[in-house]
Amino acid sequence: RFARSLGDPSQPSLPFVIPPLLASAQLDPELHVTDVDDEDGDQEDEEGMESVTVNIRGQGNKRITIRTSALEEKATACSMLHSYVADLKEAFFPYVQEVATILVPLIKFQYMDEVRTAAMMAMPELLDSCILALAKGASGASAALVSQLLCFMLEPILEQLKAEPDVETLACQLEAFGELLAHGGSCEHAKLSADQIQKSTEVLQMLMRESNERRDEREGRRGDEDVDDEEEEQLEGEAEREEIVMQSLVEAAGKLFEVYQSGYLPYFDSLLMPTVSEMLQPTAIASSRAAALCLFDDVIEHCSADGGSSRYIAGI
Repeated sequence: RFARSLGDPSQPSLPFVIPPLLASAQLDPELHVTDVDDEDGDQEDEEGMESVTVNIRGQGNKRITIRTSALEEKATACSMLHSYVADLKEAFFPYVQEVATILVPLIKFQYMDEVRTAAMMAMPELLDSCILALAKGASGASAALVSQLLCFMLEPILEQLKAEPDVETLACQLEAFGELLAHGGSCEHAKLSADQIQKSTEVLQMLMRESNERRDEREGRRGDEDVDDEEEEQLEGEAEREEIVMQSLVEAAGKLFEVYQSGYLPYFDSLLMPTVSEMLQPTAIASSRAAALCLFDDVIEHCSADGGSSRYIAGI
């Protein structure tokens, strides 16, 4: 609400609000790795510092210490920056480049899921701010800047999607990725190049396969006679989170169909079709078949005007 009340950046408030947030987003969490018996390794005694002992292969027991207060402040700042750009839209444009420079590297921030999630969620909003500023003829806005901002974001996003270790965080990141792709429908300069479409689809293909592999592994564990009620509940939770990931993957692919229509079919055929066809088989679980049908629904919705969907209908 405060962000919306600020309105136009010509007001004196924003220059006092944004810089402290940018400073907090760049805080160093002060990670230290020391020997367990190191007498100097007493950083955990400081306020806001926490330590954990782990066994590192080839190095023995090590004490890892990090300033959790800095992590929390960093995550809060990233979340607030996301809220500001989402609420202020084109009014946030004067800060887009500076904020993007700071948040894009944080997409890969390995010490806290909340930082990665907030940074990723800000990406489509930053691009949207730039697009809206261009449409309204704002000073400094240009078609080239929209394209450059998209290119600056895309590669780190794809790299993190491939590397994200947490399934719940991955679902949030995929949702933001889908929103980023959708901007190509409203702005020609926010469309991906052929190479970018190829790379994006390769990532979606990889993640779909990995999701199906985790599903199969989980189903195998369910067949184990030793599974107790607690583990069964854990498996149910994993299955629910995995279903959200698959839904987000299908929605991202659907955005590509929405923007590029039948022009996306060659990428779909060569990369996604084999995996999606397997998910559509009668032997597949209900959630997988539903996800595959949703994707074919996008094919029919967005590729029928020129007859591109006709060869898929009989198979469905």
